[in-house]
Amino acid sequence: MKKIKNRLSFKLFYNDKFVMIFSVMVAFVAWFMVASTSTDAQSFKVSDIPISFPKLSGDLEYFGGTESKVEATISGNVLIASNVGKNDIEVVPSGTGFILSPGEYTLELSARKKSVKSDYSVTGISPSTVKVWVDSNVEKQMSITKRINVVTPDPYYVADMPLSIQHVTLSGPKTVLDKIVNVYAEYTADKPISETTTVQAVLRFRDSDDQEVTSEYLKTSLSSVTVPIYVKQKVTSLVSPNVVNVPETLGKNYQKYMVINPESIVVGVTDRSTVHPVSTESIDFSKVTKEKNSFTVPLVMESGWDNFNNQKEAVVSFDLSGLEEVTLRLNHFEFVDPSVSKGASVASDSIEVTIVGPKAKVEALKRMPSSSLPIRVMVDLSRKSADGSLVKCPVSFAYLDAAGNQYNECWIEGEHSVYVNLKDQTTVPVENSTP
Repeated sequence: MKKIKNRLSFKLFYNDKFVMIFSVMVAFVAWFMVASTSTDAQSFKVSDIPISFPKLSGDLEYFGGTESKVEATISGNVLIASNVGKNDIEVVPSGTGFILSPGEYTLELSARKKSVKSDYSVTGISPSTVKVWVDSNVEKQMSITKRINVVTPDPYYVADMPLSIQHVTLSGPKTVLDKIVNVYAEYTADKPISETTTVQAVLRFRDSDDQEVTSEYLKTSLSSVTVPIYVKQKVTSLVSPNVVNVPETLGKNYQKYMVINPESIVVGVTDRSTVHPVSTESIDFSKVTKEKNSFTVPLVMESGWDNFNNQKEAVVSFDLSGLEEVTLRLNHFEFVDPSVSKGASVASDSIEVTIVGPKAKVEALKRMPSSSLPIRVMVDLSRKSADGSLVKCPVSFAYLDAAGNQYNECWIEGEHSVYVNLKDQTTVPVENSTP
């Protein structure tokens, strides 16, 4: 049996695979025995070793240099040195205790072992120095100012460019932030624009000389802002005074005496097809006389319109210089609604009024007897001032039908009222009447 086993073992060496595996194992054992007993040191490189920066005094912090990496050259027993990694070596700067103020410093670096693997030595490091920037880390909030440059063809213009965000938060080295005086949202269009659009304006940080301040250590809460650019058109719009209390006897004939300054203004609109005359605050025509005939009134702008020239008022005058006036007594009274005026009568026989109009027509009225004047005094009981047997009621004036066209350019100045006797107390009151 022994001979058979020896014979089988000997035959294994005729197997190529067995011989190859056996040779590798013998070589490894031989190398291990030689390496472990060898006294010759070998050199190795250890890369990407981070630098350990000690804390600085006060509120100073490191900025530049803290991300630097070091390569160390070590020498030692091959079994130990070949297994040394970046976590087994600590690199530290020297002289940090003398850093007491902001600035840039060059610090010497040194390496030391920090693990149980100690049978090796550090023979060199690269780089051997590191530059660091030291400063206080501060934060502040600043307002953003628009600096948008766009060109619009006539008659378009930029109406508004509101910033989507008004402030930005900055943080970083104090010496950098102290240089920043203004924060601008900057954008320059590369071609003219004629419609509303939205752009992204880049934030630029500038010093007192308008030079841009940049730093890799400057951090901001945003780098750009959205800016809608609203574009409108300039359109000329007529000024149309709002004249109220125009006598029915005059109608729209008052417009021929009206002088408006300015007659038109330039407005800014989104859609020019919606433009109509610009109105004014009301002008009470009953207050117009030959002596007081000029009124300064504010313009009333439509919502969404721009008053492009900032024209806020208009002067509206009534040129009555070529007209005549006469004071007459009228005695032809009528009640507006006879159904509610049963038993009522005007307390006075007549009312005195001043009539203004073209000279020829006023002269014709002068020659008429009071009983023949073609003007009716219309008493409105629905607007009586109080209840009782004697009440005050406003009056209006109307021409007799035959004289409507003949005297339609004449009117009666001011507002008038009369007292009315209410003899029949059973009169049914008018609903919704204004006292």
